[in-house]
Amino acid sequence: MNLVTIRMIIDVAGALEAGAPEGSLFMFDNRRLAGSRFQSTNRLHTAVSPGDRIVWLLSPIECEVYVALERIDMPGDFCEISQQTYEGTNIVYWAGTVKKPVGELPYDITFRVGTPENKMTTNRTARLIDAIQNGPHG
Repeated sequence: MNLVTIRMIIDVAGALEAGAPEGSLFMFDNRRLAGSRFQSTNRLHTAVSPGDRIVWLLSPIECEVYVALERIDMPGDFCEISQQTYEGTNIVYWAGTVKKPVGELPYDITFRVGTPENKMTTNRTARLIDAIQNGPHG
C-alpha cells in the first residue's frame, strides 16, 4: 500500500474569469516513478494500485480568495472516497482507498470558487491509471 498525494493548485481569478477550472487548475502527485503522467496540468493521470490510499489537497494561488473542494466523483466500486477533517482542526481534505485495478478511470472534481455558492466541475480530465509494476515489490 502506498500513500498517494494529489495536490491541486487553482488560480481562482482565472477560473472565475473563464467560468471553468480547466485552464486554471494545476495538479501534481507523488507517483511519477510509478507511471503518473501530465503533472502540473488539469488532466493529471495518477498511477495507483489496489490498496493505495489517495489524499486530495487543494490550495488557491491567491491566499485571500475562497476555494473549497466540494466533491470527487468516481465509481465507488473502484475507489471509495470520503471527506475527512484533520483531527483537532477545521481543515478538510478528501481521501479514498483504491479497491481494484482501475485501468484508465476518468473522474470529476467539483470546487466552490470565489463564494460558497459558486460551483465549478472539471470535465472528467483527471484520471486514475494502473501503476507500472517494477519487480516483485511494485
